[in-house]
Parts: sequence; C-alpha cells; structure tokens
Amino acid sequence: MLQDIKTPPPRSPLVGLAAAFACGIAAARWLDVGPAWALALALAATGSFLIVGRKRPRLALGLALVVALAAGAGIAGNALARQAAMEARVGDLGEVTLTVRVVGPVDRDEVRERAWVEVAETPDDLRDLTGARLSLGVYGDDRPKFSPGDLLRGAFYLSGIREADNPLVPDYGEYLRANGVAGWARDAGPIEITVTRDDPGTVFLSLREWLNDRMAESLQPEARGLARAILTGDRGELAPDDLENFRDAGVFHILAVSGLHVGIVGYLAFMLGGALPLKRRGRYALALAVIVAFTLLTGARAPALRACLMSGLFLGGRILGRPAHLGTSVAAAGLILLALNPLALWDISFQLSFVAAAGIAALTPTISARITRTLSARKTRRKVPRFIADGLGATLAAQLAIYPLLALHFAQVPLLAFLTNLVVIPLVGIALAVGVPYLLLVAGASAFGVPAWAQFLGTPLSLVLRFLDWLVGESVQLLPMTTDLRQPAVWLVIVTLGLFGAAWWLWRRGKKKWGPVVVVPVGLVALLWGWHLLRDDAPDRLRLTFFSVDRGDALFVESPAGDRIVIDGGLDYAEPLAEYLRRRGVTEINAVCLTHSDSDHCSGLVPVLRRFEVGRVYRPPDSSDTDAYLSYLLAERRAERLSGTEVLHPARGERIPTLDENLEITVLSDSDRPRPPGTAPNDASLVLLLRYGEFEALLTGDLEAPGERRLLGRWEPEVVDLLKVGHHGSASGTTAAFLAAVAPGNGVVFPDRRLLADEVRWRLAAAGCWLYDVRERGACVVETDGRTFTLGRFDGTFAPAVGLVGG
Repeated sequence: MLQDIKTPPPRSPLVGLAAAFACGIAAARWLDVGPAWALALALAATGSFLIVGRKRPRLALGLALVVALAAGAGIAGNALARQAAMEARVGDLGEVTLTVRVVGPVDRDEVRERAWVEVAETPDDLRDLTGARLSLGVYGDDRPKFSPGDLLRGAFYLSGIREADNPLVPDYGEYLRANGVAGWARDAGPIEITVTRDDPGTVFLSLREWLNDRMAESLQPEARGLARAILTGDRGELAPDDLENFRDAGVFHILAVSGLHVGIVGYLAFMLGGALPLKRRGRYALALAVIVAFTLLTGARAPALRACLMSGLFLGGRILGRPAHLGTSVAAAGLILLALNPLALWDISFQLSFVAAAGIAALTPTISARITRTLSARKTRRKVPRFIADGLGATLAAQLAIYPLLALHFAQVPLLAFLTNLVVIPLVGIALAVGVPYLLLVAGASAFGVPAWAQFLGTPLSLVLRFLDWLVGESVQLLPMTTDLRQPAVWLVIVTLGLFGAAWWLWRRGKKKWGPVVVVPVGLVALLWGWHLLRDDAPDRLRLTFFSVDRGDALFVESPAGDRIVIDGGLDYAEPLAEYLRRRGVTEINAVCLTHSDSDHCSGLVPVLRRFEVGRVYRPPDSSDTDAYLSYLLAERRAERLSGTEVLHPARGERIPTLDENLEITVLSDSDRPRPPGTAPNDASLVLLLRYGEFEALLTGDLEAPGERRLLGRWEPEVVDLLKVGHHGSASGTTAAFLAAVAPGNGVVFPDRRLLADEVRWRLAAAGCWLYDVRERGACVVETDGRTFTLGRFDGTFAPAVGLVGG
C-alpha cells in the first residue's frame, strides 16, 4: 500500500483550495475579518467564477481560490464570534446548578478527576448554555468516580478561560478553544451521577477504559504503562521519567494513537490481505475495515479520527477504482475537518498531523528512490525491498516537514532523533502487529471469563515494549537526540513552510533537477534561520519579568549589556521560569539569587541550575531539612562540580557584579552570617536594592514586620519606584511605617495561598502605591531606561501608564 503514495499527484485543485480555505481561517483570526465581509467577497468571486466558466481556466481557478479563502474567513469568523460569546457567558456565571454529560476521557490523579463535559440540562434562565463544552475538575478525597457518558448533576463553579499567564509558555487556553471548550467548571457541592451509555461517542471511550483495566491482568508490570500509551493513547500510567525520556529522544509522538499508529495498522492489514484469497480491492477494503475498528477500539479520539478520515478517503478511492493520491486525500480531509470546526487550525496536534501527512505525500517518492539507489548492491543487483525504502522515506519525510512546527511549539528539534525513529517506528509496528490481536484477545477472553488466554500474546508484547523502553532510555543517555533552540516567531515558520513548498514546486517543474531557481528558496530559509538564531535579543532597556507561579516568587532581570540574573524560582510544576529561559535560547545565567530556603522560592531554581550554566549563586547560609531544599542543594552542588558555579553568602553593602555599568544590585541584608536566635526564617531573607540610572526597585523576599524594622534600622531609607511586596502580601508585613519610609510608587505582589490581605491593599493605597497582582493579571514586565519606566502585563493587554522615575 505504501507504493501508492508514490503515484504522481493528479491535476486537481483540491490542494490549493484546502490551502486557501486554511488561509482564510487564519485571516479571520489575525486580521479580524467579519463574516459579512467574507460573505460579500465569496459571493462576488462566485459570480465571477460562474461568468468566466471554462473559457479561462486559470482565471476560474484563481476565482475558486478566492471563494475558498472567503469561505474559510466567513466560517471561522462566525465560529470565533460564537466561541467568544459563549466564553463571556460562562465567565460571568459563577456558581450554578447544572446537569452535564462526560464527553471525553477521564484523567485521574491523586487530587482530582478531570474530563470534558457538555451541558445537558440547565435552569430556565440559562438555556442558552445548553450544549456548551466545559473542562471539569472534581477535587477532594471523597470525590466521586465517573466515566465517559455519565450524567453529573450538582452545583458547579464556572469560570472563563484565562489567557496565558507567562511569556512563551504554552497556552492551555488556546488548546481548549481549538477544541470548542468555553470555560472551566469545578465542583461546588455533592454530585449525583447517573450512569448512561446511550451516546455512541462515549461508548468507545468507555470501551477504551475497560480495555485498559483488562490489560493490566495479562501484561508484565514494567510494560503496562507503555502498552496503554501505544495501544490506546492513555499515558496516565507512564512515570514522569519515562515521559521525559521519550520527549528527549524525539519519539514522544508514539505515545498517542495518531496517524502513525493508524497507518501502521492499515499497512499490516493490507499485507495480511496478501496471504488471503483477496484481490487488490479486497485488500484495500480489509485495511479500511481494520483502521476503522482500531480507531473505535482505542476511543475514537481526535488524532486517530483525523488519520482515519484521511485513510478512508484514500482507500475509498482505491476501492471504487478511482485514482487516489495521498496529497489529495489529505487536502480533502483537512477541508472537511476545518469546515466542521475551523478553530481546530490552532490545535497543535492538528497542525502536526496534516503537515506530516503533506510531507509524506510530497517528499516520500524522492527520498525512497534515493534510499533505494544508495543502499542497493550494484554488483549483485539486489535492491532494497520496496516496503523498507518506502517506510524509511515516509519516516524521514514526516520528520523533515514538521521541523519548523516543532521549533515553534516546543523550541526543540530532533538532532539525531531521526535515527532513533528509524529503529523505534519498526518496533512500534511489531508492537501493534502483536498488540491489536492482543486487544481482541483481551476482549474475547474477558467476555468468556478466561482472562488467562490473553497471556498468550501478552508476554511477547511485554517483551517488545520493555525492549523499546530500554532502547529509548539508553539512547537518551548516550547521544543528544534533540536540541533546544530559540523559539521562532509565527511569521518565520509560515515563511519557511512557504519557501520549502515553493522549492518543491520549482524542483518538480524543473524535471527534478537542482538549479539556481530551486536553491534560492532554500538559501533564503537558511539565511532567515541563521539571523534568528544568531541575533542578539538583549532588550533595549532594563527589563524585569515577574513570573506567575502557583506559589512563591520568580523574577528574571536582563539588561542591554547582556546581564541575566534570576531572583527566586517559585514553586510550579510547569516550571515557567526555566521553560521561558529555554525557549529564549538562554544558555548562561550570570547570577542566581535565592532569598531564603522555603520551597516556594527554591524549587523553581532546581531546573535552572540543572539546565543552564550559572556563574554565581547568592543566598543566605541558613539551611532547611525539607525535601524541596535538599533537592535544591543537590542541584547547587552539581552546578558547582560540573560548571564551576560559585556559591556566595553576601554581606550587607556588597554589590552583585553586572555587565551593565548603569545597573547596580546592592545587598541590604546580613546574608553572610547565620540567622540570629529568635529571628524568623522569613526575616532573614536576602534583600536587594536594584538601581538602573535613577530607577530604583526594592526586593524584600519574605520580610515581615520585625525584618522590616531591622532593615530600616541599618539602612537609610530611600524613595523607591517599585516595591516587590514582602511575604506575598500577608498581613504580617508591609507595615504602614515601612511604606512611609520607602514611599513606593508601584508595587508587584505574588499572592500565595490567598495571603494577599485586604489591610495590605489598604495600606498600599493609603501610601499612594499602585499594586500589580501577578496571580490575578499574569506575569508582569517592568522596563526602564533609567529615566522613565513602564509596568504592565507581559503581552501588553494590560499596561497602565507609568511615567517619570521618582514621579
């Protein structure tokens, strides 16, 4: 069946129409094109198309592309308007009583049950909410267990989708919107569960959960998590270290049932048909039937459904005796799916699926032919088997096509990972060749009450998966499978894909010969990416980024001269600070400052010390016996041993060295000596005064009232432009006397566990200090040239006017 990929594409405008339709959807989002304008353009182009007819085919094709462009913009504009209206409706509701149906798989962990639900029944005044999709979380030790298809009735607290809280960190809200989710829901009381299985979509999800439970009885424990991931797409039982190994090895895609799995299963079925008394059309029909069954058996999730649709269009054409080409099938599937849900264009999984499929359709013939010529033995005239050359060609084509998208979404591209894929993907094929019959055997054995039968295939499947797990783990340890790079802008990725497409088109028109016309687009790509990776991205002014973390403080300081200083790391399992630094392409940190040993300050510094070269660490000598601080100390010792990091306990008045002559960071605390008896740990925080020109910022760690009094007694107070509010805004600090002494014009606070006290808000307001709440508004960016400064949300959506320094 793979050789059918190599057939030349028909002269069909479908690929161009699909591309125009997708561009129209993007235009509706980026250019804010309304449905009315799109409809007018579509009608005008349609009328012109009907008038021109077949007399001028090129003009007719151009008008058809305009119609597709306008249609995409109109459909997307309408969908965006509906989504925005529903999000606004959900965000204003608060606590309501609803009946919802579980429509997605249930993710369970130690603290919550989480699933997508659709509103089934509402009070009379909320009928417009019926059908809205929500992301539900149910918390508590006594939380109820529910499954796909169940009806849940109770009181829920609804809230709108938040925008991304930190720069460059993946926006989960964007993922929810792409899948039609309008908001969040959380249990606000007891929930009554009604078990139902009348929805066809949730029946298959329930079957997936049932199979996952049955598989545990006949697989070796070390293989259960990987078996669930590869056979049903459920990664819930994989250990975090295993997930990281697969991600670092560049083979994370095998852990979700998608086009790779569907294609392998279809190919195996097609090859099996060769051993049966079936003609070619019968083999195509068998492959299609097996693909549909496998898709349903694994829960019919979105990536598998997309691949099933593409396969259905391709194989359907073959069954009907019509000329079928993979590129045309991919374009048709994309048109259908985007017409049904235009917001899916912004789903990362959707983008990777279709770009990979387009790469396979466009590049596999060339790569496969090159592999055949290179690896075939000339003397014996033995050729590499076609299915091997085609399989390797398809793997390489898919990897090459998605490189720009991997850089955009993950700031990471495969380095040697394509070599791992060449070994791993055949192993996945073996696992699926054993695993699909194994799933059927599990279902049959459980139905007949003899689960031991499943061990007949469970044991060999376990051995294959354990070997695969071992291979991935060892490859990560031995070789650099992937490499991090600075995250590119969206325009650079679009231009790159466009130039590669132009190069491919010119190459085909030039009878598959390389020439100056073909080399120009490739050269432009090289120049653009060279500029992107090598340019200096230091800010024009001093920049302070206060990150939004689950708990604690996290601050990154960078200057025009290249200073990069981290002050505290917060506590957040998403590691937004370290992830931001990685996506910025940062490799070296001049200094790390830890104000004190609490977990909400030191935990986020562990990945910073492990991933980046740190010149110096400044911290008080006090220690703690918590697990979080011990992990920090281990990371610190590792950095000392491997990178030569200096660990310093600075004295009061000491200045932290900087590259920028205008930047001064002075230590105001006695952090060179142990904490005096009777002094609380918070009051022994490392306190820093940052100056840049005439701009001053006071960073007080977790100081409380006694620590503030001690600071004022040994330091002559100065009026500061910015105050990092101490101890997360708790009532135990930020006293009126302290505010009167430093007179801050602006403040930034990291509320932790709702520690931001009303009285602190009142004190700051009475002192004339404007307060930015990081938890409420997201990450804050302060920029200054030493004379003026600005303060606001990192993406500019909230930027209050801030004027002169000292004003």
